[in-house]
Amino acid sequence: MQPFCVSIRTLLLSVLLSRPGEGQFQVIGPREPVVAFVGEEVVVSCHLNPSIDAQNMEVRWYRNDPSGLVHYYGTSQDHMDQQMPEYQGRTKFLKENITKGLVALRIHHIRPSDEGEYVCFFESSTFYNKAQFKVLVTVSGTAPHIHIEPGNRMDMKMTCTSTGWYPEPEVQWRELQGPHLAPAFETKKIEENGLFHVESSITADKNSRADVSCVIRNLILSVEKEVHVSVADTLFPEDCPWAVGFAVFLSLLAFGATISVLFVCTRKAKGSLKKKHGKLRKEYELLREQKGNIEKKNGKLHEELGLKYARRYAENVTLDPDTANPYLQITDDNKSVKGGDTFQELPKRRQRFDNLVCVLGQQIFSKVPNISFVNGQELFELNYMM
Repeated sequence: MQPFCVSIRTLLLSVLLSRPGEGQFQVIGPREPVVAFVGEEVVVSCHLNPSIDAQNMEVRWYRNDPSGLVHYYGTSQDHMDQQMPEYQGRTKFLKENITKGLVALRIHHIRPSDEGEYVCFFESSTFYNKAQFKVLVTVSGTAPHIHIEPGNRMDMKMTCTSTGWYPEPEVQWRELQGPHLAPAFETKKIEENGLFHVESSITADKNSRADVSCVIRNLILSVEKEVHVSVADTLFPEDCPWAVGFAVFLSLLAFGATISVLFVCTRKAKGSLKKKHGKLRKEYELLREQKGNIEKKNGKLHEELGLKYARRYAENVTLDPDTANPYLQITDDNKSVKGGDTFQELPKRRQRFDNLVCVLGQQIFSKVPNISFVNGQELFELNYMM
């Protein structure tokens, strides 16, 4: 008997849909695909046209078909008993403006599997309607790393690796002043967390003096991460810190050998030789202490140089309130921003973010290189994505 009742209800609502009148409405969802970042949260909103009170309506968010329930609100409360297991504990229904027909759904801890088609469905006692939209999930992975292996006498193998990308990224090898290079080998595999691990290799001529770059590109965000090496510098490095350390090691080793020889001689000479041995031992300890002090000063110098270099790119950023998402709160001086659960009635602006919880700065910056510096025992790296 239940399927018959459901069919009658659907038939009645269909008849009402074909006869426009009081109580009917449109559901307006995101016009463009909503971009969500892995591990973060996303807010998707829908509203009724005309703006009518939806407190007594049923609101459903689902994937592909109604059985793929993401969130269900009805009789003025949430109902989680039929929610898909993968969304349990990750959704929150935002109803602060439901009396105006505006609602939103916040999804926490975005996963690659959250990508796809979504439906926002409203149903009153006499009418129903829906809006369909798409969610694109993305994330840019780690900075690429190039590993160099010796080949035969004339060439060497360069392998570029990176992990944590979604969707599948594009990998390119480039010369600084030349065309793109075709990889000899390339793999892109999905790891257990659903993100892509990429690995690409080329063979380079040892006689080449060109700079070679490995570029990995996020196709949704149009963001690139790049690493480059010089073949000439790889084979003939001009500045080798490890060589200095090796020379110090050899010096200490030679010095220790000298101490050992003198120690053997003291067994024959005793007396004065014992005194000389003690003196040399003190000098050895003094050298070790001086070496430690030099290393500390060297580390402090690197830290100061790193900070000085980083401060060359410092900027005083002023936030642009005309681009802020209605769920963001900008301070009066346009210097700070914080998120909230309350939708603000803000002037409509063409440049305002409706779907992304974002705000832009008023300044425009040109491309700058990556900056790395040492603070105490920690290494900081600032990446600028253009």
